[in-house]
Amino acid sequence: MTEWYKERQYKDGDLRVWCVVNPPEPAHYIDVGSVEEAKGIISGETETELGYLEGVVGLEEYETDGWHEWRDAHDRDIEEVLNTEYEAGANALVQ
Repeated sequence: MTEWYKERQYKDGDLRVWCVVNPPEPAHYIDVGSVEEAKGIISGETETELGYLEGVVGLEEYETDGWHEWRDAHDRDIEEVLNTEYEAGANALVQ
C-alpha cells in the first residue's frame, strides 16, 4: 500500500501564521518562510477578511517541544510588531 500523505516534519525555527476567521471555529495555519512573509499574509488577512487584528491572527515558531508564539528580540509578538510599524508609518504621514 502506497502512503500518499505524510505529515510535514517541522524543524526548529519553522514559522506558521494562524488565523481564526469565524471564532469559535478552529484556527487554520499557513506555513511561511520568514517573518516578512508572515507580515504580508497577516496584513492581507486582516484587510480582506477580518477588518481588525487583535486576537484572531498570530505567528508561531516551531521548537523541539512544539509550536510557540513567535516573539522578536524586544519580546513583542507579531501583532505588537505590526501595530508599532503601522503607528510609525501613520506618524510619518502626519509630520
